[in-house]
Amino acid sequence: MYYINDETGALSANYKKLFPTENIYASAFASVKGYTSDSVNINARNPEKYFKILIIKEVISVEGKNFRNTCIPYDFWCLGNEPNWSLQISKSENMMELFIPSENKSYFFFYNDPKEEDGMIKYFGYNNIQRTTLNISVKKENCSDNMSDKTYEYSVSIALNDSKKFSGCAIKGNFVK
Repeated sequence: MYYINDETGALSANYKKLFPTENIYASAFASVKGYTSDSVNINARNPEKYFKILIIKEVISVEGKNFRNTCIPYDFWCLGNEPNWSLQISKSENMMELFIPSENKSYFFFYNDPKEEDGMIKYFGYNNIQRTTLNISVKKENCSDNMSDKTYEYSVSIALNDSKKFSGCAIKGNFVK
């Protein structure tokens, strides 16, 4: 674990542009130039938990975590449009996140092991704080994204609180059996 010393201030500024409302779950992928230091002269709450300091000299890019840039294993990354939405299902992160850009809102759920039923992989989530439920059904069948004409191997249907319904395509993670 590294303590980050961003001498440019650009890392935080770009992160706040991506996520204007405070969100402790939001993840971003950043490309930076800098170096590490062993210096223990840091102003952190628990300096003993950091191995080194990462000193950032240049921020090249910052983008929200997605299926193209994540280095963390995921089960499925689901995509849909009309309205635009995305869903990450990740056992390794112990979470499922449904993001709806038109609402500028994410719904978070702890990961629950899926059940196989009727030829589908089914996930369920409940969030006590947001008072929301999520039902996900992933099926191995060709699915076409009508915006990009890409074809995926899985389709997905989602129900948020049993009232908002979404359908789209799913990408199976490389780390899932």
